[in-house]
Amino acid sequence: MEVHNGQTTGHGGRGNSGGHAAGQYAPCISTDKKRAPAGADIHATSKGRRNDVPCKTRDHVGQRAKAAGLENRGLAIATGGLQLGQDSNDTHASAEVQLVDLWLRECRTDSTRTQYGAAYEMFAVWYGASLVHLSRQKLYDYMDYIVSVRNLCASSVCKEMHIIMALLSLGHRMGVLPVNVGAGLNLPKFKDCLNERILSPEQVRAIICASDRPLMLRVLYYSGIRRAELIGLTWADVQRAHGRGQLTVFGKGRKTRTVGIPLSVYEELEAVRGVDAHPVFARPDGKPGCMSPEQAHRIFKRASVKAEIPKASLHWFRHAFGTSALEGGASLPTVQRDLGHTSTATTGKYLHARPQDACSDYLEEL
Repeated sequence: MEVHNGQTTGHGGRGNSGGHAAGQYAPCISTDKKRAPAGADIHATSKGRRNDVPCKTRDHVGQRAKAAGLENRGLAIATGGLQLGQDSNDTHASAEVQLVDLWLRECRTDSTRTQYGAAYEMFAVWYGASLVHLSRQKLYDYMDYIVSVRNLCASSVCKEMHIIMALLSLGHRMGVLPVNVGAGLNLPKFKDCLNERILSPEQVRAIICASDRPLMLRVLYYSGIRRAELIGLTWADVQRAHGRGQLTVFGKGRKTRTVGIPLSVYEELEAVRGVDAHPVFARPDGKPGCMSPEQAHRIFKRASVKAEIPKASLHWFRHAFGTSALEGGASLPTVQRDLGHTSTATTGKYLHARPQDACSDYLEEL
């Protein structure tokens, strides 16, 4: 049974939560109260950014470090957060503290902040010293470590290294780091496995039918929106126009776009419409506010396991949307617009993942 904005129906849904969901990571780095040197007041550039970035607890950071075998690598773990290694002088340590804090505050979404914070945490515990002493060779050593010890695949290695490289780039631009040792780092190549994450229409149907929140998954599939965009929908975002439904979503890069949905899906939503300011897909426990990304993930995972497609994730519906639309005749710019891609090159990956013709079609059979 689904709860929409406090109303119980035969279908399901929830909405987005502002701020940090339970378990999200957005650390600050503890420091003494000395100021950074003149000209290094990098907080001045973060005016208007979040000022409530919480710290990771001492126990949790310690557990992560111990699990990785890094508990004694020179990074002090304090109740107030992380402290830089003892080889840093206090003045520069203060500047680096501000650098990391600014870097995290400038993340565009809570999920990005969580991901960046976790990646930095692991790197900082492994390295255990001031970033000003970091060498290019150390970055390659860390890359070897996350491949051999943490056993990450090539795509995950690239993702984590890009995160650290972004911090180093900002530090160099702000004058905190004398050299950007991460510039042009040679990262490993990896196989594009997008084709393995594209569901067929039959598989999509099976997952929706297996769900206890079928309306939420129907909206997800027929709009192609991201998880954060889905749970962030309010009833004011759901309208009718040009003979179909229309969703106004605020998405990645803090950009707003409008996406069409079939009239039948719109009418299902209209039948349970709530107050404009309330989330379309409310919390299942009836409490006010929006559901968390983790709750949305669990809703999808229950359905995918029941449909015997356990590897599928909520984002795979977005891949299925883009692929099915292109194969059905939608133009590349139209699919790009609805998916909210900045470049057609990103959207074009769906064409490359499942090409509709091949040279072998034109060869004579031997």
